Amino acid sequence: METVNETREKIIQLAQKKMGEVGIRSVSIDDICRELGMSKKTFYVYFETKDELIKAILVAHYEEVRASMLKFFESCKSMWDSISAAAEKMMTTSDVRQFPPFIYDLNKYYPALAKDYNAQILALNKRVLQRIVERCVEEGIFRKDLDAEMAARMLARLHDNVVQAGIEQTDGGVPFKKLSDFTLDLLLRGMFSEEGMRRYEAVIAKVKGEREIEN
Repeated sequence: METVNETREKIIQLAQKKMGEVGIRSVSIDDICRELGMSKKTFYVYFETKDELIKAILVAHYEEVRASMLKFFESCKSMWDSISAAAEKMMTTSDVRQFPPFIYDLNKYYPALAKDYNAQILALNKRVLQRIVERCVEEGIFRKDLDAEMAARMLARLHDNVVQAGIEQTDGGVPFKKLSDFTLDLLLRGMFSEEGMRRYEAVIAKVKGEREIEN
């Protein structure tokens, strides 16, 4: 027999999956109960309202993001390897928006929950980005005189602004990927040391050369 926590977790996981695919508004409590073979009366033992379920999903997602970042730091041996791989992917990925229906619905129909969640993610990003910047300075990729805390604040805030522009489509018609790529490129160029810039330009040249061969 399942424990209370196991049943609660099963509800959260199913709701997160379905809402991530089609959005919050398109998934009802009846849908969740039907798929789990559960009565609505049983559902309400675990969550009084749909809003409470959404809050639980956000908590679970936050923990997933935090755990993923921790795993990244534990496994990352070289910041440059990670940055160069990310830069190459950025330059070769087509213009596809990265936001699932859940995020759109959260911002549109649950603005209070979205505001609180975005604030938590912003704070997490600041902490993580500061550690990344500090390691990049230590590895000689970023300038030695770079203020890691201020750089992390700027990166996190600009990332948040770009994401919100993509969600709300308030970027004046500029494709989301073009906006995010330009922002990241601008920031990196301002932080790289001479050695970091040399490596970065080499990545750009490599991608450009591969494109010329393909064409």
